[in-house]
Amino acid sequence: MESCRKAVKERIVTYMLGSVVDSAGSGWKVLILDDFTTHVLSSTLRMSDILDCNVSVVEDLAKKREPLQQAAVYFIQPSPQSIARVLEDFGGPTGTSGIGKGAKQLYPSVHIFFSNKVPAEGLEKLKANPRLVKSLKTLKELNLEFLTVDSRTIITDHPEAARLLLGGGGDSSQSSMKKQLDAIVSRLATLFTSLKEFPIIRYKAAQPSQPGDPPGQDVRASFPQLLAQRLWDRLSGLQRAGQLPNKETCDMLVLDRSYDPVAPFIHEWSYEAIAYDLLRIEGNVYRCGPVPSVSPALSSWRFCEKSSEEGYELTSSSIWPHSFHLPQNGRGNAKMEILTGRCFLCTPSMSLKA
Repeated sequence: MESCRKAVKERIVTYMLGSVVDSAGSGWKVLILDDFTTHVLSSTLRMSDILDCNVSVVEDLAKKREPLQQAAVYFIQPSPQSIARVLEDFGGPTGTSGIGKGAKQLYPSVHIFFSNKVPAEGLEKLKANPRLVKSLKTLKELNLEFLTVDSRTIITDHPEAARLLLGGGGDSSQSSMKKQLDAIVSRLATLFTSLKEFPIIRYKAAQPSQPGDPPGQDVRASFPQLLAQRLWDRLSGLQRAGQLPNKETCDMLVLDRSYDPVAPFIHEWSYEAIAYDLLRIEGNVYRCGPVPSVSPALSSWRFCEKSSEEGYELTSSSIWPHSFHLPQNGRGNAKMEILTGRCFLCTPSMSLKA
């Protein structure tokens, strides 16, 4: 299976920014993001990756912006709030606001990429704005609505899921559970679309309720099946539309925490865990002062590449992406050496720049 980060980067750099060919602004573009798509891009790309695609500036959709004679690339969620904000950039719902002497249009041409499927009512609102329609050059669904943690881990970013799906009282109503499940399924579908994978979905069937079960246990036990069923329906539709392979290419297991109830409470024994325990790491950057001198016992070792005067950027290191998941003192031949209160992840089997 392809790396998650590699797949996301390819969709943004190649399928979105790379596909925009516009003569406005001599080929330079303005990238406009909403809150969620900002998190999507920042979890995978650096600003330099975006600027290399002839992007002159990255703007916030929610903030007031100055007119620029460059092509505008909107990467937004298909939410009513984001669609309404785009319409405001072009004179409101009907395109008549702000028309008058001296009024300037924000951008001469527009390319809109949605992070997920656009509802029909959203498209109707866009079509009702003649100023936007006149400037519109591209309207696509990018199907990219998840955050990458590393090359093998993604999250759908639903912090309220546990409360809405497993909590008691009114929050566990059928409508709120259905809405939350649909939101999770929608974002998982964009993952498989990005990876070009069509999974066989496996899950544990719900067990019959037993005397003494807490209230709502039967509903909570049915979540894996409901999630699998809804996701299968969504992916089957994408397959019929030609966006996914004709045959199953991988397996997906839908598991709940009952399969491993102890794991969330024990400490992970990996180099990533010890690094975050012992070092001051902020945003994947280890903040440190001047590098201490190397002890004679470690004279043959080389350390992480220094990203700035303030610290080492772990994700850009030649070693960290390959070693952070290794067990301490495991077979990965990696070593955490503590030097005068500072730690460095290093290995004698890999060559690094000093």
